Amino acid sequence: MSGTGKAIRVLLVDDSYLVRQSVKAMLEFESGEFEVVGEAENGLQAVAEAARLVPDVVLMDINMPEMDGISATAKIMEQHPIGVVIISVQGEQDYLRRAMKAGARDYLVKPFTCEELVGALRSAAVSGPNPLAAAPVAAPKRQGKVITVFSTKGGVGKTTMVANLAAGLAGGGKTTVAAVDLDLEFGTLATMMGVRPQATIVDLCRLHTTITPDHLGRVLARQQTSGVGVLAAPPLPHLASEVDGDGRADRSRAYVVEIIEALRATHDFVVIDTSVSFRECNLIAFDKSDLILMVTQPEITALESTAKGLDVLLDRLEYPRDKVQTVLNRCDNIVGLSHEDIANSLGVPLTYLIPSDPQACVVAANTGVPMVLKRVKGSPITDALSRMATQVAGGGKEVATAVPALKPAAGGSPAPVRRLFGFF
Repeated sequence: MSGTGKAIRVLLVDDSYLVRQSVKAMLEFESGEFEVVGEAENGLQAVAEAARLVPDVVLMDINMPEMDGISATAKIMEQHPIGVVIISVQGEQDYLRRAMKAGARDYLVKPFTCEELVGALRSAAVSGPNPLAAAPVAAPKRQGKVITVFSTKGGVGKTTMVANLAAGLAGGGKTTVAAVDLDLEFGTLATMMGVRPQATIVDLCRLHTTITPDHLGRVLARQQTSGVGVLAAPPLPHLASEVDGDGRADRSRAYVVEIIEALRATHDFVVIDTSVSFRECNLIAFDKSDLILMVTQPEITALESTAKGLDVLLDRLEYPRDKVQTVLNRCDNIVGLSHEDIANSLGVPLTYLIPSDPQACVVAANTGVPMVLKRVKGSPITDALSRMATQVAGGGKEVATAVPALKPAAGGSPAPVRRLFGFF
């Protein structure tokens, strides 16, 4: 079903009656999720029927009489842009490139499976027309600062940090900031920032040319109050593989590298949200970052996983210690621990302390307005988040705890780290 609970309305366009019947049979197995509202056997009919029926998505063959599918797609985009999925027996890159340039959302090569068909139609119905057709190329202008926010455990407030850091860095429009959601399967950054993107990171990865700042300018959804440009995660979890996995159209390309480089060329700051893993796209973000913020909370399982993550970042990946800073969220919800205990057990100082305010966090998430934009005087959490953004922007660090980084013991060996309760 579509987001409204109604069946996804499909227009089938193919000059073969047998193909149309086969597709209808496939869709009938999907328990009412799709409704075939019309059929056409050439491009001219497709344009007319699309205007008359206004379906959610068009399944369009390429090679047809009267008008081919690519030309018909371009006409539909001019008159009433909707999601189009191109189908063809030809899988050449030139056909795919032309289809995407015309505005198609996806391209299936016959014969395709029912799973491939359903996935493409769902995605096109959710995402709508491809906004990337014929985007011009622009030369890079500058190298902005990249900040990646990471955690090794879910539920510690990582995305809240991203939303508020990005909004705080924007400074009411004084600086240009982009926020990228690399939590590819289940990212919620767009929702957290109150934007409804017309395109996502997947659309960029379907381009058959190097991703440029101008491509990104067409895809970023602007947070109304702060002006932060948000690059949303894929609309459906299975599409993550097109960004970072076996589903990439061109496995020789590193799409995330292209995206980060294009964003930093036109933004003062690029803030990246991540998944709870060391998957390839996260590793790329770490490498490209000027600063990595590791978010945790004062709870044993979170601290244990944070210690393991810091070990990977600092010891195995050998990032400089000043590149990795820690954020202790909900720092006032400590039972039986002190900030000094936590810092000693992690082996690094706690750079930022963010107090808890469950009500403010829920209101911010439900309204899509980051807390730093509400400017509530005397709010400890707002003050702490704003201060963190100011420190990050200035290239410094707050070092909210008095515990210094552990110094080597006599003989040059690292000082022993006292572990909390023997858990880590």
